[in-house]
Amino acid sequence: MNLFDQETTFNVSFDNENVVIQKMETGKNILYIARFSSRQPFIITRAKDANGVGFWTSIPEGKQKLAEVIGELISDHIKKNL
Repeated sequence: MNLFDQETTFNVSFDNENVVIQKMETGKNILYIARFSSRQPFIITRAKDANGVGFWTSIPEGKQKLAEVIGELISDHIKKNL
């Protein structure tokens, strides 16, 4: 089983806020929509740099720091629920 083959909607806690995460699969890519009560939702996904190292990024780019934090929360949630 792939680490990211989990439920399609779950919650994580960020900055004292419940964030609803919705997983969407688009062909070979898995996207996560993060829905906040205090800000606009945004989309994040895993990507690889030129050296093949994976990282979390926002789509469109521009919310990289937030994508990294929320992405790690997603990873932690998935690992705990395998």
